[in-house]
Amino acid sequence: LTDKTATLTHSKYTANPVQLVKTIDMDGTKIGYLMYNSFIDDFDDELNSAFAQLKSEGVTELVLDLRYNGGGSVESAVDLASMITGQFEGQIFMKEQWNEKYQNYFEKNDPESLINRFNKTIRTGETINSLNLSRVYILTTNASASASELVINGLAPYIDVVQVGETTTGKFQASVTLYDSDDFGKEGASKNHTYAIQPLVLKSANAQGKSDYVDGLTPDVSKNEDISNLGILGEPT
Repeated sequence: LTDKTATLTHSKYTANPVQLVKTIDMDGTKIGYLMYNSFIDDFDDELNSAFAQLKSEGVTELVLDLRYNGGGSVESAVDLASMITGQFEGQIFMKEQWNEKYQNYFEKNDPESLINRFNKTIRTGETINSLNLSRVYILTTNASASASELVINGLAPYIDVVQVGETTTGKFQASVTLYDSDDFGKEGASKNHTYAIQPLVLKSANAQGKSDYVDGLTPDVSKNEDISNLGILGEPT
């Protein structure tokens, strides 16, 4: 209608999932707010830096906003849980449950590979900035899935997890991506094919064995989003 032409240039872009990090001083209490939108392993440094900021500002409470986080890397989820806590290094965060054939194989040959433990470093070897909290408030919607739910479920046996918002998706499985290559890895994948498949291969259970939350994780405090009144991210209101 305007007779104007726009020229678009194709490029790849990955948004930093650490959307917002800030400290709110409310009646003398330092409350950290972190909006985290995806568990992308390339941004573990940025996530750890966010916790360094919160730690330096002396936060004693944390609001973790996972409302639009559909999941991602399990290792990033373990790291995030270790950043929130820090006092449970080496203890079980999540146990993997494969099909009978693979479960028997791993239990016989490498049982430790079935366990994901709270750790002290991210994948780069950098020391995790831990807040050593005994309570965390996590905001959720029905779009909060997979690794987001893993953090809630994995932390629950250890600290007080106060879930606020809507019931989550209900995805307790993990997947692997298989490419058209000799070893199914991305390296050396056929350039003639532009597809990959991502089968679900295992389900997760926390240290107490909780899994199979097919109906999602129910919030402790129910609050549905109002699309006509979303407010401002990170504001107490």
